[in-house]
Order: sequence, then C-alpha cells, then structure tokens
Amino acid sequence: MGILASGRYRGQLDGGQTMILRCERNAAGGGLMRISGDVVEPDGAISSFVSDPPGTAGFPAEGADGFLRFSAETVSRTGANAFRVTLDLLPGEAGRVDVRLVHPFAALNGSLSFVDTLFRSLVLRVDVWPGVVPREPVDDSSEAGRQIVSALAAAGIAAAIETGVAPDPTATPRRIEFRDLHAWLRDLQPPPLGDGDFFVSMLLGSSLAGGTGKHTQGMMYETFGERARQGVAVFLDHAAFATPNDEVWRRELVFSVLHEIGHALNLPHAWLAEPPGPSALSWMTYPDRYPGGTDPFWTAFEPGCFGETELPYLRHAYHCDIAPGQSHFDERAWPSFVRGGGSDRTSGRRASAADLAIAPLKPHYALGEPIFLRAEIRNTGARRLSFVDALDPSDGWLDVAVTTPDGSRRSFVPPARLCQTPRRRRLEPDAHKAFDGILLSFSQDGPLFEEPGLYRVEARFEGLQAGPLLAATEIRILYPTREEELFARALFADAALCRAIWLRHPLSEKQAWADMMDKHAHLLPTDAGNTTSAYLHYVAAQGWLKPHRDSVDGRDCGTNRRKAKAHLQAVVPTHLPAGVGRLRALLVR
Repeated sequence: MGILASGRYRGQLDGGQTMILRCERNAAGGGLMRISGDVVEPDGAISSFVSDPPGTAGFPAEGADGFLRFSAETVSRTGANAFRVTLDLLPGEAGRVDVRLVHPFAALNGSLSFVDTLFRSLVLRVDVWPGVVPREPVDDSSEAGRQIVSALAAAGIAAAIETGVAPDPTATPRRIEFRDLHAWLRDLQPPPLGDGDFFVSMLLGSSLAGGTGKHTQGMMYETFGERARQGVAVFLDHAAFATPNDEVWRRELVFSVLHEIGHALNLPHAWLAEPPGPSALSWMTYPDRYPGGTDPFWTAFEPGCFGETELPYLRHAYHCDIAPGQSHFDERAWPSFVRGGGSDRTSGRRASAADLAIAPLKPHYALGEPIFLRAEIRNTGARRLSFVDALDPSDGWLDVAVTTPDGSRRSFVPPARLCQTPRRRRLEPDAHKAFDGILLSFSQDGPLFEEPGLYRVEARFEGLQAGPLLAATEIRILYPTREEELFARALFADAALCRAIWLRHPLSEKQAWADMMDKHAHLLPTDAGNTTSAYLHYVAAQGWLKPHRDSVDGRDCGTNRRKAKAHLQAVVPTHLPAGVGRLRALLVR
C-alpha cells in the first residue's frame, strides 16, 4: 500500500458516475494540504466537494496505510444534490485508489487511477481579429504560448492551446464593438472536453470601440444567460504593446492573457482579494499599482505567479464557481480559502477629502423601464485630488450592489469586465466628475428590478489611493398597468432582448426585437414620465448607425442614417443619459 500522491485521479463509480479527485501535498515535506473532487453524473451534472483546511477538526486524518476518511458538503451549479458526504480513500498499487462515497441515499464504490501531478485541465482557443497580425503567434510552438502553458502549470492547470481563426493580413482592421464580441462568442463551438475540463476562447483584437477603448488592454466578456466567463480578449493596439522590444512585447502579451484567463476562472483583481493589496505579486494585479510603479513590479515579479490565496482557489474551488460556462462572475460568495469574484467589496473604510454620490436619473420608474444611475466624485478637500476616471462599472473600479424589496442582495455584474490602463485625472477643490450612463436594469445573470417596491443601491469606488468611497441611494419601482406588466414580463423572460438593449443594437437579436415591438412595446401607455419608448427608439437608432451582421440571415449590413434619424426624432431625452440628447441634437436639426 502507499500514500495518496499529489495530483489528480480519475475513475468510475458503480453508479455510472465519473469521479475526479484532487490531492495536494506540501512540496517541502509532503504533508497533506487539501483534497477536493468532482462527481460527474451520467447526464453531465457535476457536484463538487472540498475537504476542510489543515488545522480544523474536519481535516482528513491519514492512517499509516494511507487510508483517509473525511466529510464534506457537495456543491453544484443548480443547488441540486447538495448534501454532506463521507469519503473513504485507500491508496493501492500502481497509482490506484479505492474510493467509497457515502451520501444520504446510497453508497458508491469505485477505483481511481492517477492522471498526473496537476489538478485541472484547460483548453485555450485563440482567434485573431481580421486585419490584426500579432508580432508573435500564441500557440503551443511559440515562446509566448510556452510561457502561458508553463505559468498555468505552475498553478496546477494543464493547458493546451488550440489555434482558431488565423490572422488575415489582407483585411482592414477596425475597432471592435461589444456587439462584435457578442456575435463572436454566440457562434463559438467549444471542442469536445473531458469531464470537468475547462474551455476559454480568446480573441486577439485591435482596440475596443468607445471613449475608453484605447485604454483597454484586455477584457472578459459574457453574454446574458449563457457563455458565462468563456470569452476573453486582448487588444494589441494598446499603448503597452507599442514597444520595439520583442521581449517586452511578449511579456505584456503573456501577462494580459494570463490576467484575462484568471478572470475567466472567476478570480477578481488581486488588490480586492489578495493580501497585501496593491503590493500583491500576481497575474491578477495591475503592474502600475505596485508601490514604486511598473519597473519595481517587473523586477519583483519575475518569473510570475498567481497569489498565495489564489492558488488554493484555482486548484480546489467548486466546479460551478471556477469552470467557464458555469456561474457568472461575482455570482456567489465562497469560503475564504477559495476567494474569487464573490468577495464582498461594499464595505470598508472611507477615503478622506472626497465624496461619492449616486442617484437614479429619476426618483421612480415603471416596471420594465430602463433604469439609469448617475455616479459623481467631488473633491471636498483643500488640495487637488488625483483619481481614476472610471465611473462605469464595466471599467472595474466601481462596484454596485442592489438590495431588493424582499431583502435579498444581488451584485450588479456588467457583461463586460475591462482591464484598462488607469486614466488618472485631477480634481480641483470643490470640483466634481460625474457619469450618468450606468444602465442598471440588467445584470449578467438577468434583470435586477423585477418586482414593484423600494430598492436600495450601494456603490463602492476604488479609484483613490486614500481608500474606497462608499455611497447609497434608493430606487422605487411603481406598480404597473396591464400593458406595462405584459411588456416587462416579456422583456425579463427573454435574454436576447436584454442583450439587444445592453448592446444598444436591436439588429443583433432581430427576431426577438421585432416580436417585442409588434406584441408589446406599441401598447405601452403614452406617459411623459415613462422613458421606455424613447430609449427603445434611441437603441434602434444606434443599431442603424453601426455596420452589423443580420442575426437572422447572417448578411453583413451597412449603416442607414435616414432610419437612425427617424428613430431619434421620436426620442424625448428627458430623464435619460446626456449622451442620448447629444446624439439627437447631432442628427436631428
């Protein structure tokens, strides 16, 4: 008999399930650190378990013959099959382990075989945007690819890089819209994967469209209700890649790719969850946040790693929390050893000499009406204030949480998480900076304001060196008319419509949009205080102002300013973001 080796095991249980077992031992002395695993049902459903940590009463005690017994809670994506199980593990010859799993309904037995010394497997597919030609490819044969695979192996993840859409140097590169990312991810066909394995698709692009696009070095993108954390992008027109030094260019590329893969595995930025904050040495930080700046960071960071509290998460987190395609970013809170996107960031000390204020653009809304939030920073001190100009939650510096009328609390998670070069600005005393375009209606996992009543909204801004700023406000959703109720329920039930509105492009979901307009939107009562109709016309106008691919027949369509202008003529911009009024004034004279 032997002891359970560090690494992963795989085998079958007599109930038809596949079991993946992960055992981690201390590299120095071989002591047991943690055991975790997944049980994959014949229908593909996965339940996970993690042993209690060392030093606790529930930590597995290892017998002289290598026998281990411990209990653990099982966790799954849907919450089904959540119960406490007992596991008996008895190592055998030739790397095999006999396992007995006892849960309230049955006892399952099986035999597992040693796979390798790592803990997870990940396939990274790399697509290149038309017209973009990377200085060096990202594949298994390139130096950049080898560094990425090596860094993931150091974290316990066996990675393989799959080449997708190849560079097309004949195409004219253009900036990438969110709707492009949505179409790319929607059409994605993941390769066949082993039970419990991960898949992430990466797009090497030019730059992101929009006012903050040139500052965005990478991002994770999700689509509403599906493809959770499966798509990431790195933008090679960012200033970080404008270097003649090939080694520096490769360093930036490898760092960006690993940073975005970390987000795809549900890790937050290191300064939010990894002690010691900005001084953390991790792929999940920003080098410019390191004390002394980027040069000291790169000197200290060589050869690169994930942080000390990130590693247990990457190796042992529940499948539903870490696996791309499972829970959305920031959807769940986990035990402290597996801190990921679910860390609580709405409490903390208040920074001095500045105030954060948030408020809806109107005091009350109809059910289903687009809800916008305004955020403002004001310098209340006597000296000039430096801050990060990033009040859009997609930028990653402003976190928002909503408490519903029944008391439940939900994080607002935008479909895109941008990783940007901080745009530092200065505020003179008593000056302020505001942004009024936060569309709060839809979080990544669905609508936030689904019932009438009073909602509390809290925000936390991390863009000041002195510490976070906190603010809160309230939003009331009125009881609806019959027509408003029908419209709202149709909208809330259709993720495609939520996507179209967030993307500001109805033609990305042409059929769903047409059905909504024909069946429900035109029946909304004429009410000067309800901005729903005006905003839908604005969204339609935005759709005609950008080239797009027809979501029904796949045709590439051009712009149509005449149709856009017709929609804007129907827009009354009162109680809508300032950008709506600016666009109307520009095209409707």
